[in-house]
Amino acid sequence: MRTPSQGCGYLGEPALSAEVFTGGWVRTRDRGHLDGEGRLWLTGRVRDVIIVNADVYYAGPVERVLATHPAVGEAYVVAVPDDDTGEAVHAFVVPAPGRLPRLGELRALVSAELGAATAPTRLTLLDEVPLTPAGKPDKRRLAAEG
Repeated sequence: MRTPSQGCGYLGEPALSAEVFTGGWVRTRDRGHLDGEGRLWLTGRVRDVIIVNADVYYAGPVERVLATHPAVGEAYVVAVPDDDTGEAVHAFVVPAPGRLPRLGELRALVSAELGAATAPTRLTLLDEVPLTPAGKPDKRRLAAEG
């Protein structure tokens, strides 16, 4: 994107600035497309992040903390729209055998380790995680189902 009011770099982060701010453009790392009427539709992100109250949080640390809970076999998180914060964390969890994770417990664990903004606001239990053709967890499909 390009706008007259955009920034020109990140303070003390020359490598990141060079990556994001280039040739008068800002690489937002958003994915999207233009429709037939020239409207831009945002459809996702290049990075695996959740933006809560304009603060960027990476999904990986949240997933790693969730995976430490004894009732969690696998954990994946995606951003979901939130009227109050812009986005929120939606956790998709495959329970550990014979266990049933509870949203309140997972929220408390993540809040204690990473802060309340990264705590999941939604929890979906899965029998198995959908995979891409390359065999990786399909977070796009999870986000669409969330």
